Amino acid sequence: MLFIVMHNKEGRMLRKKEDLFFLSVMIVTFMIGFDTTGLGVAIPDIAVRLGFGIKEGTWLSVSYTAGFAAFLLPAGIITDKTGYRLTLLSSLSVFVLSSVYSTYCETLTEFTTIRLIQGISAAFLNTSAMALLNVLYPIGGPRDRAGAFKKWSMFLGLSFALGPILGSLIVSYLSWGWIMLINIPLSLVVLFPFVGSTAMETFKKGALGQVSLTSTLPATIILLFITMNPYFNQTFSGLGRHLFYAIIIACLIVLGSLHLFSSKSFTRLPELKNVNFLISLLLPIFFSISYWSLFVTLPGYITVKFNYSPMMVMTSMLCLSIPLTLIPVFTLQDKLKLNAMSGFVFIALGLLALAYLFNTNVKHQGLLLDITLFIMGCGAAILNPIMARVVMDNVAPENSGLAAAITSTLRQMGFAVGVAFYSLMTDSNISNGLNISESHAFIASSILPLIALSICIYLNKRSQLLSKAH
Repeated sequence: MLFIVMHNKEGRMLRKKEDLFFLSVMIVTFMIGFDTTGLGVAIPDIAVRLGFGIKEGTWLSVSYTAGFAAFLLPAGIITDKTGYRLTLLSSLSVFVLSSVYSTYCETLTEFTTIRLIQGISAAFLNTSAMALLNVLYPIGGPRDRAGAFKKWSMFLGLSFALGPILGSLIVSYLSWGWIMLINIPLSLVVLFPFVGSTAMETFKKGALGQVSLTSTLPATIILLFITMNPYFNQTFSGLGRHLFYAIIIACLIVLGSLHLFSSKSFTRLPELKNVNFLISLLLPIFFSISYWSLFVTLPGYITVKFNYSPMMVMTSMLCLSIPLTLIPVFTLQDKLKLNAMSGFVFIALGLLALAYLFNTNVKHQGLLLDITLFIMGCGAAILNPIMARVVMDNVAPENSGLAAAITSTLRQMGFAVGVAFYSLMTDSNISNGLNISESHAFIASSILPLIALSICIYLNKRSQLLSKAH
C-alpha cells in the first residue's frame, strides 16, 4: 500500500514537472512571437530617438526575421546533435542579453546588427523548444500529443495577437525599451523547471542528426543575404554590391558541389525529388508574404497614412490577429464550413481592400480598415493549420524532422521576404525606378493567395487521381 502511494506521488510530481516544461515551451513561443510583432508599433518612437525614418525602421524587424529564417536549419541540426537542453539554455542567454543590449543602441546599424543576433538566437530557441515539446508528448505516448500541439498553435496565434497590444501599452505608458526588457522576467520562468532537474534530458537523434552541418551553411548565407538585400543595397555601394553578389554565387556553387559529392547534404532529402512536395513548399512562402509580414510592415504604414497613435494602431492590428485565436476556440471553421478556398479569397480580397483604402480618402476609413483586417485574420485562421498539413502530407514519416525544418525555414524566409518586399517597393529613397505606393504593393501581393489557391486545387486533383490509380 505504501509503495502504491509513493508511486502515485512520484507520478504526480513527474506530471507537474512536465507541465512546467510545457509552460516553458509556451513562454518561449510567446517571447519569439512578441519580439516579432511587439516592436512594430514602437518603430515610430525608436525612429524619432535614433533619427531615422519609419520605413528605415522596418529593418529592425527585417534583420530579426532574416536571422531567424536563415538559421532555422542549422539550429535544427545542432539541436538534434547536442540535445534540446544545452541548446535552449545557451540560446535563451544570448536572446535575453541581446534584448537588453538593444535598449542601449545609438544608431540604426548597431540596432539592426543586434536584432540580427537576436533573430539567430531565436531560431535556436525555437528549435530546442519544439524538441522539448516532442519529448514531452511522444508519438503513441500516454499524453495527448495532438492536443498539446493544438495548444501550442493557438498560443502562437495569441502571441501575435497580444504583441501589438502589449507593445502599444508599453510605448504609451512606459518606454519602448521595456518591450525588450520584458524578456528578463519571462526567461526566469522558462529556466525554473531546469533548475536542479536531471529529468527530460535524454533525446533521440532524428534525421537531422545524420545531416552534415556544413551542408547547410551555404544555404544559410544565401537566405540571409537575399532577405537582407535591400538593406545591404542601402548600406553598401559599388565594390560592396559586387562582393555581395559574388558571395551568393560562390555559395550556390558550394551548395551544388555538396549535393553532388556529399551523402550527408540536406539537399539529399528524398522528398526534394517529389514534384508535389516541391510545389507545396511554395504555399507557406506565399502565405507568409501575404499575411504574416503585415505584422511588421503595416503598423508603420497605418501610422503614416492615418496619423494613428500607438493605441489606435494596436486596435487595428488586433483585428488582424485576434481571429487566429477566436476561430479555433469557437470551431467556427467547422460550423460555417469554411475551407482553404475561403481562406485564400479572404486574404486576397483583404489586400485589395487595403490597396483601395491607402489610395483614396473615404468616410469611416478607420472602421473599414478594421473590418478589412478582421476578414484577413479569419482567412489566416482557416489557412494556418492547412498550410502545415498540405506540406507534411507529401513527406515520408521517417524524414518528417528534416522536412519540417526545411518547411519552417521557407515559412520564415517568406516572412522576411514579405517585409523586405514591402519596404523595398515603397522606399522613397530608391532611385532604380521600382518605387511604388503602398497601394500598388498590396495589389501585387494579392496575386499570391490566388496562385496558392491554384496550387492547392492542383495538388488536390493530383492526389485524387493517384488514389484512383491505386
